[in-house]
Amino acid sequence: MTAPIATATPPSDEDKARAQHFRDFIVDMLDPLLIEGRLRDGMANRESVEALIALHRYGTLAGHRWDEHHPFLVVHPGLKIWQTNNLAFARAFGEEFADLDKWSPDTHHYVFVGRDRLALVGLEARCKDLRQRLTL
Repeated sequence: MTAPIATATPPSDEDKARAQHFRDFIVDMLDPLLIEGRLRDGMANRESVEALIALHRYGTLAGHRWDEHHPFLVVHPGLKIWQTNNLAFARAFGEEFADLDKWSPDTHHYVFVGRDRLALVGLEARCKDLRQRLTL
């Protein structure tokens, strides 16, 4: 006799709502970087960059530390993996922008001051890739 095939339980409505809030918050950080279309030219929206840096340095997302008590954290295993992976990508952007040898803040932007301007094309591509991954 064969073992029954395990069926995946769908996420709860609460988990769906939490995942949607998580997605929306990350998108709100990424979209100004992409919509302005100046990332490739070495200009990044300051508010977005500072939110990504805070995520990288302090582990805060939407004003709360990312831990088991965060209001956006889901219980569903599949959504939890999705959150973990996307959060890691967003933190990597924060790490990139926190490098003072590459980025310097001015009044409204972070300006690229690094040497390898070709890296900006890759940064923009990774940003677009993460934005696409954030579909539910």
